[in-house]
Amino acid sequence: MDPWDAHFHATVPLLNDPRVQSLNLAPALQFLKSTVTREHLVPPFADSRRDFQLSQGWSGWSYSFEPAGPIEELLLSPERHGIVDDSSFIMDREHPRRPFIDDANQLPLVTPEGNGIAAVRTFRSPKAMHVAVEASYRSFHECGDGTRLSLVLVRSRGEVPEVLHEWQTMDDGYAEFAGETSLRAGSTLSLVSDPLESDVCDRVEVALRLTPVSPEKMGWSGLARAAMWKQAEAQKTAEHAAVAKRANDSFPLVAAGELHYTPAEPVQQASTTDDKVFNVALIFDRHRLEHVQSVMRSVRHFTTSRDLVFHLVAPPDLHHTLEKEFNGAGTTVRTYDHALCGFVVRKVLPFSNPDIHTSAHCKMFLTEIITIAERVLYLDTDVTVVSDLAACYGEPVARPGALVSMGVDMGDVCQRTPDLCWPIGLHMRVPPGLVCGNVPSRAVAGAEPASCAHEGELETVQVNGGVALFELAKMRDVGFVDRYVQSVVHHFRIMGSVVAKWGEQDFVNSYFRLYPHELELLPCGCNYQWFGARREVMCGAQPVAIAHHWCVSSSSSSSLSSCSKTSS
Repeated sequence: MDPWDAHFHATVPLLNDPRVQSLNLAPALQFLKSTVTREHLVPPFADSRRDFQLSQGWSGWSYSFEPAGPIEELLLSPERHGIVDDSSFIMDREHPRRPFIDDANQLPLVTPEGNGIAAVRTFRSPKAMHVAVEASYRSFHECGDGTRLSLVLVRSRGEVPEVLHEWQTMDDGYAEFAGETSLRAGSTLSLVSDPLESDVCDRVEVALRLTPVSPEKMGWSGLARAAMWKQAEAQKTAEHAAVAKRANDSFPLVAAGELHYTPAEPVQQASTTDDKVFNVALIFDRHRLEHVQSVMRSVRHFTTSRDLVFHLVAPPDLHHTLEKEFNGAGTTVRTYDHALCGFVVRKVLPFSNPDIHTSAHCKMFLTEIITIAERVLYLDTDVTVVSDLAACYGEPVARPGALVSMGVDMGDVCQRTPDLCWPIGLHMRVPPGLVCGNVPSRAVAGAEPASCAHEGELETVQVNGGVALFELAKMRDVGFVDRYVQSVVHHFRIMGSVVAKWGEQDFVNSYFRLYPHELELLPCGCNYQWFGARREVMCGAQPVAIAHHWCVSSSSSSSLSSCSKTSS
């Protein structure tokens, strides 16, 4: 077992303590445990002095020498035009007087013919991000006309270079610049040394540092803090108006009558491109606001591999609160009216236990609500993310026909008493190496211990809807919602008109009984239900990425997520 995972298992008795459950301390304890125990990557930054040839986990620096002249005529090419030798970069090792770059210095050149050659160091951004920029120089001039230093941003290939700041080194022996800017994937930020008329005594030490601006790193600069929140407020106002307009266009609310639905064309938006961001969806009412904030903080804290787009289906009076807290560098919040859930799920509610909250049903209808993403990772409000989401979001599913990825449920009610559940069709042949057996403390009084299938045997298992990766584009193409509703009606009839005790959990598992090829199993650690009676059955040695703790302790022997029984 993974050492960190073993530590996590060791905290289960504490998490199961009724006092911890009643005070809702489980998410905070899981977050604290993962923060203290798990090794973190070095915070990402790009520093031209510390990362001369390679920036930490981002991209390498590139160096070039170009004909000096107006900034807009510079090539600012990422290709290297020389030789990297240990900690230095030179244009021609045999030339007695040559332009030169090392980790601290940039030396331009004026050729014997009088042509100026500028020395350029460049950082290329591997992804879209909002960064704080710190640049400084120190000159050692006793003669000559000094050097012109320019901090130049090229947002994308072919665009006109933008000069963020410029210095004449003869004016001051030392100067610095602090600001912020937005970079796209492929944007370049260059520090250019122009020798002017003469390169005599043009010795200048330079430093350029880029730091992603995020709420966790706001202490570095009051300037960056003010700039980021100003940008976030403007972005929030514009996006709130746009999202509200899209929602009203697609699902107009009629005050004095029924809700009427008019299908709208999907809205395409480049910022939600799935290969650049993680789309994360949560559905909740105002009673689950604190839980949602806890989930979102854990996602944002541990996810560093991509930017995040949160799709929040919530009452309108919560939208501003969530946008103000979570809109910012690397994180975008898109809000949708929770009233839409009541409309889209109306076709299945008559077949469900009325105690199941509308939010629980709504996730299976996200194709009707989120039209600007091709895939989205849905999270229940009772999970805590304890690692980067890349392990669970990953690449598109391997099975061509798969529409939904879910984890195996670790409860055992449907295995003990099948009559309590709608039909389950998912069978797994037990692979070698799995630890199988119920947790003794979760044994049901008066019942025989549940038996476990052994290696090579078939076991009836079900999926848990607390974490789900939806291939929204594929689901729209095949008409998933219509098939899902038809499946609910079909199983209601064969069950003798008995409503689904577990609501959407019964609906989902019965659906995959008919369409098993549309399901892909998530790794166990992407929905680790430490509260489940069979929590050891499927995990083996897998590390935990998303901990699912089920928010009502009375369901400890249930096979299904109990949060769906009250409010989600």
